[in-house]
Amino acid sequence: MSEAIIRMKDVRKTYRLGKVDIHALDGVTLEIQSGCFTSIAGASGAGKSTMLHILGCLDHATSGEVHVNGRNLSEMGDSELTAFRKRNIGFVFQFFNLIPTLTARENVLMPAMFDREKKAEKADELLKMVGMSHRTEHHPNEMSGGERQRVAIARALINDPPMILADEPTGNLDSQTGKEIIDLFRTLSGEGKTIVLVTHEKDVARFADRIITVKDGKVLDG
Repeated sequence: MSEAIIRMKDVRKTYRLGKVDIHALDGVTLEIQSGCFTSIAGASGAGKSTMLHILGCLDHATSGEVHVNGRNLSEMGDSELTAFRKRNIGFVFQFFNLIPTLTARENVLMPAMFDREKKAEKADELLKMVGMSHRTEHHPNEMSGGERQRVAIARALINDPPMILADEPTGNLDSQTGKEIIDLFRTLSGEGKTIVLVTHEKDVARFADRIITVKDGKVLDG
């Protein structure tokens, strides 16, 4: 069995809302193996996205330990977390988060903004891999939702991170297009990428190798 790329131990995340404490994560402990395609499933408000944001260095845990690719995130400052995130994590979002004034190629190159010339060829290779080589010079408003998500996946891969975090990536897509996106994630997992996908849709979660169910900030199974 491969080594764990993610380790969370008694992780808690508490938000203060007025005079009330909201426990978004309530003692989460889990491991995810390198190269595994994992779905984090649960209803809206269960804590799924909070978990993903902490794993992606976009938020801090209130307490507990979070280790990603051998590093303890709680021991890292903001600038170090930013550099770590760039090297180790690619993001795919429900609403694509493409820049409307940029072409598909330019959007893919955004995370490599300080190394654009060297990675221009790689951007074209990634767009070809996700079936978008015919759209390299098109802008997001000239693409369908599925095409935009494919560009977003290519963008997530431009720095060759070992891990892809996807937050409801099929939420704005029809069922057939959503399945095509999931098939793409399965292919990436087969090539060694660790995929962590958040979804509230059981029909999406079931395609993963492993399903972690979250409710009220706690891991129920998986």
